Amino acid sequence: MPLPIRIAIQRLPHGEDLPLPAYATHGATGMDVVAAEDLILAPGARHSPTQ
Repeated sequence: MPLPIRIAIQRLPHGEDLPLPAYATHGATGMDVVAAEDLILAPGARHSPTQ
């Protein structure tokens, strides 16, 4: 079994009520994260705060 990894997280005021990154399924290789913005992206699209 792999050893735990410590990751420092800084919560910003506009996202303090958001859940921390978490594995959505058993055996997942990456954690799911949520965004503090209300935005819908089309598949393959990118977003920049200056848009």
